Amino acid sequence: MVWDVRIGLMRLKSDQSGVSAVEFALLLPLLIMIYFGLAETTQMLMADRRISQVAFSVGDLVSRTDQIDDAQMADIFTVARVIMEPFPVSTVMGIRVTSIAVAPDGRASVVWSDASGTLGAHATGIPMTIDGNRVNPGETVLLSEVQYLYKGVSSMIIADGMTLSAQFYLKPRKTDAVLRVRR
Repeated sequence: MVWDVRIGLMRLKSDQSGVSAVEFALLLPLLIMIYFGLAETTQMLMADRRISQVAFSVGDLVSRTDQIDDAQMADIFTVARVIMEPFPVSTVMGIRVTSIAVAPDGRASVVWSDASGTLGAHATGIPMTIDGNRVNPGETVLLSEVQYLYKGVSSMIIADGMTLSAQFYLKPRKTDAVLRVRR
């Protein structure tokens, strides 16, 4: 009987018929997690690219005018939401356009600001820092900012979401400064 047990154990030890199935069962959860992680990363990168596209487009549209009123600004914010499709925007995206003037002494301050969504407008007259000192004294620049809270499909990869943002500085094209007309 002991001899039969030893023979059975030796046969079991040399049997390779289920090794592939066991290895596959052990690796399957890891492979599934890698697959969904890559899909989630791809979606997040697409959203980040759209955020940059929205920030540039909004700033570019405003910089092409010599003056802008409430209806035109609302239209530009609508265009921004359309650019973001198919990503949801109602409660997770904020857009802000700010006109910044640099005084002769080199200090920059807000001339006007408009916002939509989760970002608020800057108060007129507050000091601003312009990244990279791109504006000479006496000039104005438009700052276009977009902030987006990316919430992934699966909460396993990104549980609370990730904030993506982009900003662009653009100089007015037609005039020295874009005039904001409030109605």
